[in-house]
Amino acid sequence: MESDAEYDHVSAIQRIEKLLWGDKKLGLRGLQCRVNWCERLITINTVLVIVLLLINIADLQLSNGGGLIELLLKGLLGG
Repeated sequence: MESDAEYDHVSAIQRIEKLLWGDKKLGLRGLQCRVNWCERLITINTVLVIVLLLINIADLQLSNGGGLIELLLKGLLGG
């Protein structure tokens, strides 16, 4: 027989699954698959935001008369 703590833990997981995916039974494997996809999407979004930020900074520097090579050198040399 399960202890009260184990029962509460399982019950909490089942409630979360029901909130997220309705009455579908995914099991732990399906849940892990969803978590992996979420982690990948977060990573992809983070990389895209960083790339867009760098493009915007480079565009701003170029529009102010600075050269892209100067910008890269300043970034690499820390100055």
